[in-house]
Amino acid sequence: MEPIEQLANDLAALARAPAWLAEPPNRAERDEGWRVVVQFIDDFERAGPPQRQLALAGEPSSTGSACWDAFVAALAEYLSRRFGAEPPSWVFSANRVLEHWWFPSGYESLYATALVESPAPFAVRGIFLTAGALARL
Repeated sequence: MEPIEQLANDLAALARAPAWLAEPPNRAERDEGWRVVVQFIDDFERAGPPQRQLALAGEPSSTGSACWDAFVAALAEYLSRRFGAEPPSWVFSANRVLEHWWFPSGYESLYATALVESPAPFAVRGIFLTAGALARL
């Protein structure tokens, strides 16, 4: 499969992942959702600059969850900036910013750490992650 096709497939899967992540019936499904996120990051890192730009050019459909719509935008901005590219304009849409803070880990003991460590594209949208949250699971 061509890198751009893989990234397109990953982005489509990422847009569907929140159904698993928001209220997973079991740990295995939650882990599968995060696996999709990490797989997208891995494939994005391996792709060349043209494939990366094309993968993020089109705005993905809403996930049905304000939290995950903001997360997808934050991830796209984070990865764009990490690789020295201008983020696509859709990531700055007002509907991709949360009204209330969200800590995806759900562990209150990590909230203070996440407030300090969360990458800027996530924090400005009200999403707080620890430094290792986007690392390989």
